Amino acid sequence: MKDLLYISHPLIDEISANIKKKKYNYPYTKLILDRSIFIPKTAYLLDENPEISSFKIKNIQMVEKDIVYTIEGNIEKKEVYLKIDKKARLKNLYYNTAFYIFKAIFYQFYNNKNISLSIEKNKSRIKVDNFYENFDLKAFKELFEKIIKLGLDINIEEEEIFIDGFERFPNQGVFLRNTKYLEGIYVFSLEKIEDKLLIDFIVGDDYLKFVSKSMDLIEYIKNISTGDLDSSEKITKIISAIQNQKY
Repeated sequence: MKDLLYISHPLIDEISANIKKKKYNYPYTKLILDRSIFIPKTAYLLDENPEISSFKIKNIQMVEKDIVYTIEGNIEKKEVYLKIDKKARLKNLYYNTAFYIFKAIFYQFYNNKNISLSIEKNKSRIKVDNFYENFDLKAFKELFEKIIKLGLDINIEEEEIFIDGFERFPNQGVFLRNTKYLEGIYVFSLEKIEDKLLIDFIVGDDYLKFVSKSMDLIEYIKNISTGDLDSSEKITKIISAIQNQKY
């Protein structure tokens, strides 16, 4: 398949495609399309709920150079309509891109490739196994933020992804084209458990929402502090505002 649009145009969430090959074997049909926005199944990325003309996809697998889709039922038309969950795609884009940068940094500075990602509702978690070094979070964040601010091109090939000067890694899932689109990074927590390093963080739209809410909170506290309430009432309101602050 030449038109793997999830590589060249990862923001597309709806598009039509033509069936190149089809094999129906009750109750399933296997399809090969002329182009696709669907990513092959990747365990750590969010399910994007892909559909082919309203048929739920049971399986997506890469067979040589083609992506083979298995659906339940039979499609008679030659043209089909592809659709994914846009919110899930955006989250996968941001956090999978950040995941690559984490891997590149940890490999370059700690010679460690034992890194995994889990994407959660309000944040994501990086786990680094077999990590025996002293980890400087401040220096790490400064480097990560510099990579974002420099706006480095992310080179995406069919089989590999890389930033010039950093290690190449297998191309799995979807990625942004430039580091600047990550906007920034905020680390909620850092925990070291024996030989495991756990980092909870946000990037992209999640980061922008967090910063916006934080600025609103600061302005709210500022208004309380300069108001006419007595000290105890101010403290009570400030504590309440902080406790109710949710990302």
